[in-house]
Amino acid sequence: MAPPWLSPGLFLVSGALLAASLVGCSGDDESQPRIATPSSPVSATTLTAGTCWDGARISADDALALVGELDTLETDALSELPAFAEPIDCAQPHGLEVLRVVPLVDELAKTTYLDLVDPTRPGYSALRSKVATECRAADPALTAAAEASPLDLIPTPAFAQGRRITWAPVPYASFKAGTREVLCLFEQDEPGTVRADDFRSAELDPAARVCLDADLVTVACNEPHTREQLLTLIATTAVADGQLPGSSAVNAKGEKYVALRNEAFTLFDAECDAYFRAVAPNAPDGLVAVAEFYPELWGDKNGEFSAVCTVSSPLTVAAAEMLETSTSVVG
Repeated sequence: MAPPWLSPGLFLVSGALLAASLVGCSGDDESQPRIATPSSPVSATTLTAGTCWDGARISADDALALVGELDTLETDALSELPAFAEPIDCAQPHGLEVLRVVPLVDELAKTTYLDLVDPTRPGYSALRSKVATECRAADPALTAAAEASPLDLIPTPAFAQGRRITWAPVPYASFKAGTREVLCLFEQDEPGTVRADDFRSAELDPAARVCLDADLVTVACNEPHTREQLLTLIATTAVADGQLPGSSAVNAKGEKYVALRNEAFTLFDAECDAYFRAVAPNAPDGLVAVAEFYPELWGDKNGEFSAVCTVSSPLTVAAAEMLETSTSVVG
């Protein structure tokens, strides 16, 4: 399973192929494999908040070297690690933007590189939650959402397809040299000039946000629509900690739906409302933000559990009478 907020790996390598790849180029004793330490041309001092990068991933050779160095077969996760190979002016198309640099101190001080890249490690869920807390510390809207309920949820903006907030450790060479840091990132599958802060602007490209018309068809937010998705609430940690039921909550009889206790729905709604109030102070009257649950998102193929915060007319309003707008509520 890939690390949090990262897309599936660029390649899959079987255990047999990995073993064959790592044994070779040996010294005098050809029975002993020699594993190269992954290299990176990037100095940790260049990885500062506000810098942008091309978005390339580490090479296949470096990924295989990490497999041996870390003694893991999490090839999907390793192949998705950013290379930070080419810094780019943020005004130019870029794939990654460094939003924040989080030092691994205090209770995170003993975190290993494997802890950061292997989601099957003990304590990974708690580690993920702590890193997410640090990454959103500079964002009052995300902080307000997270603090609106006692559930251990990870709020992240609902960007249009191909954009996401993610995180990754510094390159392994820097980590091994003593740089104990995690990078909070804004990632774009297709390099572009959009930056994370642009999503607070009313001038953002209307196609970069997620809006839906009365027929639930995704449209640009400058076209008539009745719903706008603002936030995703990742509940995987809350499920792992027993705060919420997992896949057993999906009712598979007849029309599938996610069955949680009313109290849980209320807590999700509270986080949606807090974020909505923070980013959309001038939204038209008559709109509310509530959490919507889809069975395919409550235990997806990557083992994630999440809900989507949607702004629309209240659920009690008939579909034909829902307020229709042609602008985003943000700004």
